[in-house]
Amino acid sequence: VTGDKLDGSLAVKATGGDGALNYLMTGAPSGVSIEAVTGVISGIIATDADLLSPYNVSITVDDSDEVSTDAVTTTFNWTVTSNQLPSVAITIPIENATFITPVDIKIDATASDTDGTVAKVEFFQGTTKLGEDLDGSNGWSFAWNNVPPSTYSLTAIATDDKGTATTSAAVNITVLNPPSPVI
Repeated sequence: VTGDKLDGSLAVKATGGDGALNYLMTGAPSGVSIEAVTGVISGIIATDADLLSPYNVSITVDDSDEVSTDAVTTTFNWTVTSNQLPSVAITIPIENATFITPVDIKIDATASDTDGTVAKVEFFQGTTKLGEDLDGSNGWSFAWNNVPPSTYSLTAIATDDKGTATTSAAVNITVLNPPSPVI
Protein backbone atom coordinates (compact mmCIF):
# COMPACT_ATOMS: atom_id res chain seq x y z
CA VAL A 1 0.00 0.00 0.00
CA THR A 2 1.33 3.45 -0.83
CA GLY A 3 3.01 5.07 2.16
CA ASP A 4 3.68 1.73 3.87
CA LYS A 5 6.95 1.51 5.74
CA LEU A 6 8.78 -1.76 5.23
CA ASP A 7 10.10 -2.69 8.65
CA GLY A 8 12.89 -5.06 7.64
CA SER A 9 10.83 -8.24 7.96
CA LEU A 10 10.88 -8.63 4.17
CA ALA A 11 14.18 -10.16 3.05
CA VAL A 12 15.77 -12.40 0.48
CA LYS A 13 17.77 -15.30 1.91
CA ALA A 14 20.37 -17.16 -0.12
CA THR A 15 23.13 -19.59 0.79
CA GLY A 16 26.16 -21.04 -0.94
CA GLY A 17 28.65 -19.52 -3.32
CA ASP A 18 32.38 -19.08 -3.13
CA GLY A 19 32.35 -15.88 -1.10
CA ALA A 20 30.16 -13.22 0.49
CA LEU A 21 26.77 -12.87 -1.17
CA ASN A 22 25.68 -9.59 -2.76
CA TYR A 23 22.06 -8.69 -3.45
CA LEU A 24 20.81 -6.40 -6.24
CA MET A 25 17.17 -5.43 -6.83
CA THR A 26 15.80 -3.70 -9.92
CA GLY A 27 12.28 -2.63 -10.87
CA ALA A 28 11.06 -2.12 -7.30
CA PRO A 29 8.53 0.56 -6.35
CA SER A 30 9.96 4.01 -5.70
CA GLY A 31 11.23 4.41 -2.16
CA VAL A 32 12.14 0.72 -1.74
CA SER A 33 15.66 -0.72 -1.77
CA ILE A 34 17.57 -3.87 -0.87
CA GLU A 35 20.56 -3.94 1.46
CA ALA A 36 23.38 -5.33 -0.69
CA VAL A 37 24.97 -7.47 2.05
CA THR A 38 21.97 -8.75 4.04
CA GLY A 39 19.19 -8.89 1.43
CA VAL A 40 16.81 -6.94 3.69
CA ILE A 41 14.23 -4.99 1.69
CA SER A 42 13.27 -1.71 3.32
CA GLY A 43 12.03 1.81 2.72
CA ILE A 44 8.74 3.66 2.48
CA ILE A 45 6.64 2.94 -0.60
CA ALA A 46 6.16 6.24 -2.44
CA THR A 47 2.69 7.77 -2.17
CA ASP A 48 2.28 7.71 -5.96
CA ALA A 49 3.71 4.20 -6.46
CA ASP A 50 0.27 2.78 -7.23
CA LEU A 51 0.19 4.76 -10.50
CA LEU A 52 2.91 2.58 -12.06
CA SER A 53 1.84 -0.70 -10.48
CA PRO A 54 2.39 -3.61 -10.97
CA TYR A 55 6.18 -3.67 -10.79
CA ASN A 56 8.27 -6.40 -12.42
CA VAL A 57 10.97 -6.81 -9.76
CA SER A 58 14.22 -8.74 -10.26
CA ILE A 59 16.52 -9.73 -7.44
CA THR A 60 19.95 -11.04 -8.29
CA VAL A 61 22.21 -12.79 -5.80
CA ASP A 62 25.89 -13.22 -6.64
CA ASP A 63 28.89 -14.28 -4.65
CA SER A 64 32.12 -12.34 -4.62
CA ASP A 65 34.16 -14.77 -6.71
CA GLU A 66 34.05 -12.43 -9.74
CA VAL A 67 32.43 -15.12 -11.91
CA SER A 68 29.21 -13.56 -13.16
CA THR A 69 27.82 -16.77 -14.63
CA ASP A 70 26.95 -18.18 -11.21
CA ALA A 71 24.57 -15.35 -10.25
CA VAL A 72 20.97 -16.34 -9.57
CA THR A 73 18.05 -14.07 -10.45
CA THR A 74 14.42 -14.35 -9.48
CA THR A 75 11.61 -12.12 -10.72
CA PHE A 76 8.14 -11.43 -9.41
CA ASN A 77 5.30 -8.94 -9.80
CA TRP A 78 4.78 -6.49 -6.93
CA THR A 79 1.38 -4.82 -6.90
CA VAL A 80 1.04 -1.54 -5.01
CA THR A 81 -2.40 -0.18 -4.16
CA SER A 82 -3.44 3.16 -2.74
CA ASN A 83 -4.65 3.42 0.84
CA GLN A 84 -8.41 2.98 1.03
CA LEU A 85 -10.37 5.31 3.28
CA PRO A 86 -12.04 3.83 6.34
CA SER A 87 -15.83 3.82 6.56
CA VAL A 88 -17.87 5.05 9.51
CA ALA A 89 -21.55 5.48 10.38
CA ILE A 90 -23.39 6.47 13.54
CA THR A 91 -25.85 3.71 14.48
CA ILE A 92 -27.18 5.13 17.76
CA PRO A 93 -28.90 7.51 18.17
CA ILE A 94 -31.01 7.34 15.05
CA GLU A 95 -31.82 10.32 12.84
CA ASN A 96 -34.35 12.74 14.41
CA ALA A 97 -34.28 11.02 17.81
CA THR A 98 -35.75 13.09 20.65
CA PHE A 99 -34.60 13.03 24.27
CA ILE A 100 -35.91 14.67 27.45
CA THR A 101 -33.52 16.26 29.97
CA PRO A 102 -31.83 15.29 32.13
CA VAL A 103 -30.20 12.86 29.70
CA ASP A 104 -26.96 11.05 28.97
CA ILE A 105 -26.71 10.01 25.33
CA LYS A 106 -24.66 7.04 24.22
CA ILE A 107 -23.33 7.50 20.68
CA ASP A 108 -22.46 4.26 18.85
CA ALA A 109 -20.76 3.94 15.48
CA THR A 110 -19.58 1.22 13.15
CA ALA A 111 -16.17 1.69 11.57
CA SER A 112 -13.99 -0.49 9.35
CA ASP A 113 -10.98 -0.31 7.06
CA THR A 114 -10.61 -2.72 4.14
CA ASP A 115 -6.81 -2.44 3.88
CA GLY A 116 -5.76 -1.91 7.48
CA THR A 117 -7.25 -1.11 10.84
CA VAL A 118 -9.27 1.69 12.38
CA ALA A 119 -7.03 3.54 14.85
CA LYS A 120 -9.70 5.73 16.43
CA VAL A 121 -13.21 7.13 16.10
CA GLU A 122 -13.88 10.71 17.21
CA PHE A 123 -17.36 11.99 18.02
CA PHE A 124 -18.51 15.53 17.23
CA GLN A 125 -21.48 17.81 17.83
CA GLY A 126 -21.17 20.27 14.98
CA THR A 127 -17.48 21.23 15.00
CA THR A 128 -17.07 20.55 18.73
CA LYS A 129 -15.27 17.35 19.59
CA LEU A 130 -17.15 15.47 22.29
CA GLY A 131 -14.64 12.65 22.73
CA GLU A 132 -13.06 9.63 21.09
CA ASP A 133 -12.72 5.86 21.30
CA LEU A 134 -9.20 4.58 20.71
CA ASP A 135 -9.71 0.82 20.71
CA GLY A 136 -13.25 -0.10 19.69
CA SER A 137 -12.98 -3.26 21.78
CA ASN A 138 -16.66 -2.92 22.76
CA GLY A 139 -17.71 -1.26 19.53
CA TRP A 140 -16.93 2.35 18.76
CA SER A 141 -18.83 4.50 21.25
CA PHE A 142 -18.87 7.57 23.43
CA ALA A 143 -21.10 8.58 26.37
CA TRP A 144 -22.19 12.21 26.13
CA ASN A 145 -23.35 13.14 29.63
CA ASN A 146 -25.70 15.86 30.88
CA VAL A 147 -26.75 17.00 27.43
CA PRO A 148 -28.58 20.35 27.61
CA PRO A 149 -31.75 21.09 25.66
CA SER A 150 -31.13 22.03 22.01
CA THR A 151 -30.94 20.53 18.53
CA TYR A 152 -27.68 18.83 17.59
CA SER A 153 -25.92 17.48 14.54
CA LEU A 154 -23.71 14.52 15.45
CA THR A 155 -20.91 13.09 13.31
CA ALA A 156 -18.13 10.56 13.78
CA ILE A 157 -14.69 10.60 12.17
CA ALA A 158 -12.84 7.30 11.70
CA THR A 159 -9.07 7.46 11.25
CA ASP A 160 -7.18 4.43 9.92
CA ASP A 161 -3.71 3.12 10.71
CA LYS A 162 -2.29 5.19 7.82
CA GLY A 163 -3.75 8.45 9.16
CA THR A 164 -6.51 8.91 6.58
CA ALA A 165 -9.94 9.84 7.88
CA THR A 166 -13.58 9.71 6.85
CA THR A 167 -16.52 11.62 8.33
CA SER A 168 -19.89 9.93 8.79
CA ALA A 169 -23.18 11.32 7.62
CA ALA A 170 -24.70 13.65 10.21
CA VAL A 171 -27.35 12.40 12.61
CA ASN A 172 -29.67 15.14 13.87
CA ILE A 173 -31.19 14.86 17.33
CA THR A 174 -33.25 17.04 19.66
CA VAL A 175 -33.03 17.33 23.43
CA LEU A 176 -36.08 18.92 25.09
CA ASN A 177 -36.87 20.20 28.55
CA PRO A 178 -39.28 17.98 30.45
CA PRO A 179 -42.91 18.92 29.90
CA SER A 180 -44.43 21.29 32.40
CA PRO A 181 -46.67 19.56 34.95
CA VAL A 182 -50.39 19.89 34.36
CA ILE A 183 -52.14 21.56 37.27
